[in-house]
Amino acid sequence: MGLVDRALTRVFRKLGQNVAVYPKYYLISSIVLALTLGTGFLRMNYDDDIQRLYSNTKGKSIYEKAQIQKYFPANYSGGFSLSRVDSIGRLAR
Repeated sequence: MGLVDRALTRVFRKLGQNVAVYPKYYLISSIVLALTLGTGFLRMNYDDDIQRLYSNTKGKSIYEKAQIQKYFPANYSGGFSLSRVDSIGRLAR
């Protein structure tokens, strides 16, 4: 075994002995660490606008979609047809 292998073996042996002697501290500290890091998911913002994610911001498709929404506004109340929807919006959530 090389020098690095012996050093790692010694370090992990001491760590294992320490965990065996004080299991509560390691259990509590791992739970606290997981909860602390998990709070980041609460502030995560999801962006599900397909056109914004995959299209060029100065592209022709952005301009064309704005023109379609301007001249043909969506009417979700009467005569709704799913085939005429120009954006996913609240339908896919």
